[in-house]
Amino acid sequence: MYKKYLNNAKDCGAVSSCFEQGNYKRLNGGSSSNWETREDMAKMLLSDGVQLYFHKQSNTCSSNNFYQDGSNDVCSLIYVDLNGKKSPNTIGRDVFAFALKEDSLYPCGCDVESLCDSKHYDYACACKVLREGAMNY
Repeated sequence: MYKKYLNNAKDCGAVSSCFEQGNYKRLNGGSSSNWETREDMAKMLLSDGVQLYFHKQSNTCSSNNFYQDGSNDVCSLIYVDLNGKKSPNTIGRDVFAFALKEDSLYPCGCDVESLCDSKHYDYACACKVLREGAMNY
């Protein structure tokens, strides 16, 4: 659905070899599941190397995940790896989450950005970075 709006984007489907195999690191030193092999995420590779992961949350746009923004009307999440295969491949450093709602796209963490740290939800860092213009954590 989004490919027609993204020039020269490669549609990688659900399971593919478009991206680097392996898990993303977490701010707390742990790791996430291997997104490349997850069948519940559609993947796209942009011409500049940016990797996109689309993770549907709800067919009725009624999902609520705490690290998003506290609302109950999220359709899906879009994870953006800004520099693709390059390091650090860490959520909250070069990988950020955005909540797609029926009316627009929001950076995750706007209502819970105090949780953007290694002890809580590194997925909630996008809003904090955009507001502060830096990674102050």
